[in-house]
This record gives sequence, C-alpha cells and structure tokens, in this order.
Amino acid sequence: MSLNDFLNSPESQLHELIFLMDSHANDLLNKDFGLNFNHFKILMILYQNPDFNQKQVSKCMFFTESGISKTITTLKKLKYLESVENPTNRREHQLKLTKLGQQIVENAFKSFRKESERLFSVLTDKEEQNFYNSIQKLISNFH
Repeated sequence: MSLNDFLNSPESQLHELIFLMDSHANDLLNKDFGLNFNHFKILMILYQNPDFNQKQVSKCMFFTESGISKTITTLKKLKYLESVENPTNRREHQLKLTKLGQQIVENAFKSFRKESERLFSVLTDKEEQNFYNSIQKLISNFH
C-alpha cells in the first residue's frame, strides 16, 4: 500500500472525520458555552444519571477517576456541578448538576443538535442510517 493509498483509505478518512468533528464540536461548545466536548459529555451523563458519583462518570467516559478529576474540579468552579454526600453511604459523594449546569446542558444540547443536523443534512435519511449502522458495527468490534 502506498502512502497515497493509505491517505485515501477508509481508516485514514475515518480518523480525519473524527478529528474534524471533534474540533468542530469543541469550537462550537467553547464559543457558545465555554466548554469542551469532554465537559459536555460529563454534564450530559450527570443530566441523564443524577445519582452518579465520580467513579461511575469516569467509567462512562472510559477514563480513570484521577483522569477526570481535573475536569470535575473545573466544572465545580464554573458552578455547573456540585458534590453531595450520599445519604446512604457518607464516604461516597454524588455529583449533582446545579440549576446553572442543567440550563447549560439543555442549551448546549440544543445548539449541538442543531449543528449536527446541519452537518448531516448532506446525507439522505438512508445514508445517515447506513452510516450510523456502520459505526455501531465497528464499535461493537472493540467490545
């Protein structure tokens, strides 16, 4: 395989798409909300799972607890989340979205969804479904 063949291969094209989408998502979220995509994912996880602790969030993110500790601290400083003692286990702390955090998640999700719809508008419904199915198949190959 030549270098040119590699650069035009599905693997290389997929890496380029991931890089472009990641950069675009970070730019959008940073410009409008002062967040990066990892911040947004953590806030979304807590929005959908209000009783999660840091360990559970880190598992969803495929990070170590210490790996997301700095991000959690940043989100606390921004007043988007707080740490609350678990009433059934005083040694454990749950992460809770603040009202501001909930508003940010809802607004960022709307903005992110609108931009995703714009980006994917170049695909027909069938192409979009095939793309999604292909991604799911590739992801399942890693599990």
